[in-house]
Amino acid sequence: MEHSFVSNEEKFFAILCHASLILAAPILLPVIFYILKKDSTFIREHAKEALLFNIVVVIAIVIASILSAAVIGLILLPIVAIFAIICQIIAISKAKDGQMYQYPITSDWTKKF
Repeated sequence: MEHSFVSNEEKFFAILCHASLILAAPILLPVIFYILKKDSTFIREHAKEALLFNIVVVIAIVIASILSAAVIGLILLPIVAIFAIICQIIAISKAKDGQMYQYPITSDWTKKF
């Protein structure tokens, strides 16, 4: 879904949504922007994508941390982290260009909301 004109402010808030995991506010920032920016479908869509992806990543990190006692988590933890960072860099780049981005794991879920 392309947007004809996206302001720099909208791009900035969308970027913050995707960077929220790195900024240690993976749930808080997307929720705040989703609620406060009702007039911008661009920001709301990016916030929704980032929120669902961040929830999945946080759950995966918790599971990998628990599994660290069984050594498998020590392998999974860096894989999850690298995957999340790569996806977020792509999402930030798309938001900067005024384009939508759907994360590979959660794209079907966001369509339902």
